Amino acid sequence: MAAAQERFYPYLTGYVALFTNDLASAEAELTKAIAIQGNATDPYMHALLAMTYEKLGDEAKARAFHEKAYALATSHNPPAAFTRPYARKKLAR
Repeated sequence: MAAAQERFYPYLTGYVALFTNDLASAEAELTKAIAIQGNATDPYMHALLAMTYEKLGDEAKARAFHEKAYALATSHNPPAAFTRPYARKKLAR
């Protein structure tokens, strides 16, 4: 089971880094997480990376990842249920 869960490790470390304001680690880990097969279409991971860029002050990258998160949040699951309205609100600015 550990091997099946391994793809989530960069997501988890990126999540913790984002919310502890270790933004360099958050950017690196969340970028790595999105690059892993199976994660590339996860809207929540894109939203987390958008939040990271927003905190870093990079509005262009933040907007690009908000747009990607919004576009990917089309399924009916908890990550999409959070991501779609969150990204829509951010893009409305």
